[in-house]
Order: sequence, then structure tokens, then C-alpha cells
Amino acid sequence: MNNPLRFAGKTFYQSSVNQGDDGVEQTGLQVVTNTGWMIPYIACMVVGIGMFYQFTLAVIRFQKRRHRGVISPPATDTPLKAPAVAELASAKIVPVQNLDRSEDDSPGGDRPARKWYQQAQHLVPLAVLAAAVLMIMRSSRVPDAGPNLPDIHAFGRLPIAFEGRIKPFDTLARNSLRVISGRNTYRDENNTAQPAIRWLLDEITQSSDAGEHKVFRIESLDVLAVLKLERRPGFRYAFSEFQDHVQPPPGSTSEYRTQLNKAMETPAEQMTQYQRKLRELHNKLQHYFALRAAHALLEPGTDISLEKISSILRLRALTNEAANLPLGVPSEEHQWQTLAMESLRAWARTAAAEWKVDSPGALAGELVRRFGAKRDRQFEAIVEDNAVNTIVTQAQRQGLPGTATELRVTIRRQMAQLTDQERDQLMDRIRQQELDRLTQQVSSVLVPIVGPRGLSNPTPEGYRRLSAILAAWETGENDSFDAEVQALGKAYAAHPPKDYQGWRARFEHHFNSFEPFYLSIIFYVLVFLLVALSWLAKPSWFNRAARLLVYLTFALHTYGLVARIIISGRPPVTNLYSSAIFIGWGAVLAGIVIERIHRMGFGNVIAAAAGFATLLVAQNLAGDGDTFTVLVAVLDTQFWLATHVVCITEGYTSTYVAGLLGIIYILRGVCTPSLTDSIGKNLARAIYGTTCTAMFFSFVGTVLGGLWADDSWGRFWGWDPKENGALIIVLWNALVLHARWDGMIKDRGLAVLAVLGNITVSWSWFGVNELGVGLHSYGFTEGVMLALGLFCGTQLLIAAAGCIPRQLWWSQIAAANRAAGDTDKTPAV
Repeated sequence: MNNPLRFAGKTFYQSSVNQGDDGVEQTGLQVVTNTGWMIPYIACMVVGIGMFYQFTLAVIRFQKRRHRGVISPPATDTPLKAPAVAELASAKIVPVQNLDRSEDDSPGGDRPARKWYQQAQHLVPLAVLAAAVLMIMRSSRVPDAGPNLPDIHAFGRLPIAFEGRIKPFDTLARNSLRVISGRNTYRDENNTAQPAIRWLLDEITQSSDAGEHKVFRIESLDVLAVLKLERRPGFRYAFSEFQDHVQPPPGSTSEYRTQLNKAMETPAEQMTQYQRKLRELHNKLQHYFALRAAHALLEPGTDISLEKISSILRLRALTNEAANLPLGVPSEEHQWQTLAMESLRAWARTAAAEWKVDSPGALAGELVRRFGAKRDRQFEAIVEDNAVNTIVTQAQRQGLPGTATELRVTIRRQMAQLTDQERDQLMDRIRQQELDRLTQQVSSVLVPIVGPRGLSNPTPEGYRRLSAILAAWETGENDSFDAEVQALGKAYAAHPPKDYQGWRARFEHHFNSFEPFYLSIIFYVLVFLLVALSWLAKPSWFNRAARLLVYLTFALHTYGLVARIIISGRPPVTNLYSSAIFIGWGAVLAGIVIERIHRMGFGNVIAAAAGFATLLVAQNLAGDGDTFTVLVAVLDTQFWLATHVVCITEGYTSTYVAGLLGIIYILRGVCTPSLTDSIGKNLARAIYGTTCTAMFFSFVGTVLGGLWADDSWGRFWGWDPKENGALIIVLWNALVLHARWDGMIKDRGLAVLAVLGNITVSWSWFGVNELGVGLHSYGFTEGVMLALGLFCGTQLLIAAAGCIPRQLWWSQIAAANRAAGDTDKTPAV
């Protein structure tokens, strides 16, 4: 779609792809002749450059006025009368005037105390910074397996293909555990935190601990009741605790299976919350079973049993679902395949050589022939049951009276009266029919999996090494485990599999263990606490420590963002998760810039609040699995991802920052006495500047979306609903700016409209996505609409608070009291 054919003045676009009723894929082509195709491109450039020029002139004028002293950071409030100052000093009331507190606030009089204070001003921020650096260094270390323990982290660096890309086993383990449990670690029987890779090894080898780890998060009380589970803290349960309800014995069922079948048959829009939770658990179990099935090893040797044939037949499901299974074995013939399939191929080569057959079909026939000759007890019982069922079916067709159960009893009684010769003839005929049917089933598995040359191809080294690794883990042979892991790593380094880059896999493994975004969340909270301490306490070192820590955290956040670009090989924004990371990064940068320009003391608050909130959103979005998702064809383009998507996301960021500034303006004015005229004007200038930035990026990004649509399928207005959400942001920012320019609103109105802008951005970011349509739709996410509604409700409440008459604001009451010299009525801070 991104590379249409241009020929003879016409452009041939792929407008649609679908599958017909006969299963054949069809594509629709659109032929476009557009002599004015360059007009939107030129218009975008003209308007974009014009807006950039206009806003740049405004910034230059602002900076010149600051240098001339016309605009300066608010250092003090409106000068107070001398009697008022004296009364305030005697009452020990300290109005909060300047949150930056860059002035010297050290105690006077006592020289030793003053000296200690001056030293603390430098030592405390440096101590906070040093502690944060030590935390980063500790987290960045490569995990150590410990003495006399298998090096599971080395195994975690080995590659596996899943969900369209090559990733380390460690990523598969973390993502899978996050899907099932909601976190990427688990607690063992001693309540000790263990890495996800240990859980994955236990499960794929089906060791003695498999199924005993409490990793399934089931928080629905109704689902717990149907599974006969007791409520416990954390809501995490082991598979063995409810396995009988999920996998009841053959011929029986369970209440869970009955309720699940009803839920699966109910349309999504009609499902109850209970049914949604049942399907959610079902999806977790399907992922869990897929991990086990993909790594199930067939028992070696040519001994034949019903269990071995059943194991072979179970692999038939993998042929239909291989695209959704982790592929751990690379080979030249089959590229990447599951370990279970390669295990079957290895067994087929051994059996074919011993039984002297040369094709998978002949191997299937020989396998069933040898099995039939053994007269397996279980199989003979199945043959007898099938014989009885066959006679019952014939009797019912002839209209004989009696239920199926009664007929079975009668037929078994009659069969017992047959002579041995008659009974053998009947059973031999039924047995042969069952063996013929079994031959067809086994052949339907062996022929497609083994392939025409599978019996003569050598066994891939990846399979031999990986199966040995899992066998060593199951038996507890640590030295053998480590040796095989090292040997497989060297083999991949010497002969890299298809699409495998060793340095990228190792870097991703280090990125997983480092967890820079988790550390950033912790540091952003610490920044906010330090700023709060600087508000509540006199010393200025807390604000300086917050400033240093926010710089360090921003660097850490930047490292995480760049690391994701390196791992994915994509621009920074490709899905909802990465958009949250990028929006947070941009908002933190904006907070730092605002702090440097205006020096009002709350730029760090914006950086900390925005960074924490967006990374928390990203952490919740990571529960769906891999955050490095493969893009659909029309989105698979580096240029438009790096231009249109980045510009749109920057528009989101700037609009959110303006909204945060508006929230600070309103809450500080309504709930505190500290919003003076000078602080309010500087806040309004910051809101105006960020709104201009949002307008520029939103407009340019939205028009680029139209150009992308025109370039991909020939229609400038052929974008999807996500771009309509972006257009809403453009219109809203234009409304805010024109209302300001026309004098319809002043500082307070600007703040109120900026807060309402948070709603427009959130709807474009998440609300449109919940519609489930369009190329930018990443699927319905459970609970998002509720969270979105609550967030919009809070923004409406804050905007409503901003509409309260200004004479009722605490800050205005305090200003009036100070102006009148009536300090007794000034509320204490």
C-alpha cells in the first residue's frame, strides 16, 4: 500500500484486501489521475513555514522583553505596607511567593549554623543525585545466577521467533508472565521474588514445579466461585489449583466449561462482566497452553504406544496455529519452527532409518501397522467400544426400540454369547477400520510437518542443543545446562539464523533487566516529593535536589526511548504503549524548558507529574504482551512514522502540558493564596506559548496524515477516524488562540480552555481507538472507557472551579487583604 504503481500519468493504488467466500484472497485496485496532486504538499509547506515563522517571532519578542527586564520571574509579591510587614513578621506568617527559592534563605545570626546551612545547600542535592546514580548502576548490572545455580540469564539471551520478530527468551518469558499474572516476576513457595525466565523454563519442560507457581491473576469473585477457589491477597493462583475445572476427565464436563461455552457464544456487545472475565481467563490459559505445546518434546526411540501416537496427533493443531506459537528452532529448510515440530522430525528420521521407509506417508502406515500388531489394551478397549457404537447406530436406523444405553447393554450381552471365531471376525473388521482411520490421521500430521525432504535432512543443531538444554533443566544437571547454553550461543554467533542479530538480542535482554522506565517512575515520584518539601520547608536545597534529579531522570527516560528505537529499528511511536512513553518524554522536556525560561518553581512539578502519569499509563498498556508490535502493511513505513506520527504525538504532548499549566493556575488560585498577579501572568504566558506549539505540531501532523493517505491510496481525505481526532485538537487549539487574540478570554479563561483541551487530546488518543475501526485502531482495551470517563470528569470539575467568580478565589481574598493591610484575615499557609 505504501508503494503504489505510477505509470503513464496514472497511479494504481491497492485500496482494499479481503477474503472471498471460497477462501481466495482478493485485492481491490484504485486508479487515480490527479493533475493537482502537488497542491496539498505545497500548501502544507507554506502554512507550516508561516506558522513556524509567526510563532518564532513571538518567542524572540518575548526573550527580548525578558532581557530588558519588562518580563521577569516573580521574585516578590506586591509591596506590603510597613505596618503590615511588621504584623506579618510578628505573626510568623510566610506567604508563598516564589517557589523557586533561589535566594539565600539561610538562617542569620549564628555563624556556625549559617556555615552548616550553606554546606547543606550543596551537599543535600549532591547526596540525592549520588543515591539515584547508585540505584541506576545497581539496576544496570547484568544479573548473576549465583553459585552452583544454572545460568538462566544466559539462556534468556538466546533467540526465539514469536509475534513476527526475533526476540530473546527473556522477553518471551516477561511478556507471557505479564499477560497471565500482570507482572514480570513471580513468588515461589518461600515468597521470594523469582525472574520470569525461571517460570518459563519450568513450564515448557513441564518439570515437577510446573503448574505449581501461583501466577494466574483471577480477581473476579464470580470466576473464583465457579472454579471453587478461595479469595486470597493478590488474587494469584496456581494452574494445579483449578486444572480439574479447566480440563475435566474425558466424558465429563464442569461448570466452568459450561459457563465458558455460553460466554464464547455470546456477542461481545451483549456479554456481562462475568462473561468477559471468563473469556479473559480463557485467553490467559490459551497463551499458557501454547507455550507448553510449542516446546513439547516427543519421547525418543522407536517403541510404539498409544500415548506416543496421541502425542503425534496433538501436533496437528500446531500446523494450523504455528504463526501464533513461539518458534525456537531455526533451520535452513523450514526457517524458524517450534521445538515440538522439530522433535517430531527428529523422531521421524530415526524411525524411518530403522524401519527402512522413505516417505512420511509410508512411515505413518508402518507406525500404525506395528502398533496394531501389538494389540494394545487401551486401543482394544476403544475398538470394542466403537464396535458396540457401530451396531447401536445401525439398530437405531432400523427403528429398534430402546435408548442408546439400553441398546448398548443388550448388544454387549449378545456379543458375549458369540463364539470366539464370530467375535474375532467382528473385532478384526472394526479394528482394521480404526487402524485405517488412524493411519490417515497420523499421515495428515507427518506429511506436512516432515515434508518431502524431511527424512533426509540433517537434524538442526539448534534443535539438538535446545532440547539438551531443556532436558538438563528438567533433570537438574546445572553444568550440562550451562555448557549447552554456551555452545548454542556460540553456534548462533558463528552461523546466525535468519533475521537474527546477536547484538540486538543481547541489548534487548539488558534493556529488560535494566528496566529504565520503572526506575524513572520511582524518580519522578521522588522529584515531586522533593518539590513538595521545598514548598513546606524553608530550605531551598530540596528544590535544587529536585532540579538535579529531574535532569537525571530525563536522561534515563531518554535512554529508554532511544533503546526502544534501537531494538525495534523504528521511529519512537508505533503503538499506544510507545506513544505514552514519547508523550511523557516530551512533557518532561517541556517542563524543564518552562522551568529554565520562567523560573516559577513548578516546571519540575509538570515534569514529575507528566512523566509519572504517562509511564504509569504505559505500564498498564504493557499487560497485553509484547510492546514491540509488528505493524500492519499500510503503517509499515519509516518516513511517515517519523514525520506524521511524531508531529501528531508532539501536538498531544504540548496540549497536555498547556492543560497541566492550566490546572496549576486554577488550583493554585482557588485552593492557595499564592497565585499573585505576576505569577498568574507568567503562567498565562506559559500556557499561551505551549498552546502555540501544540497548534503548530497538531496542524502540520494532521495535514501530513492527509498526505500519507494521498500517497498510500490516492485520497487526501482517505484517512481513518484517528485523524479526525487529530483534527479536533487542531480546531480546539485554534479556538483557544483566536479567543485569546480577540480578547474574548483573558488569563483565567485561557487556563480553563487549556484544561478542557486535555479532554480533546484524551479522546483522540484513547477514545477514538475504542471505536475499533481504522488503521490506527489498536483494539478495544478493557477498562479504558471507564478510566477515560473518570479523567474527563476530573477535568470538567477543575474547569468548573476555574469558572468560580475570582473574588471567591483564596488567592484573590488574600491579595485583597494584603492590599488593605488587614493581615488578621489572611489565611495561614
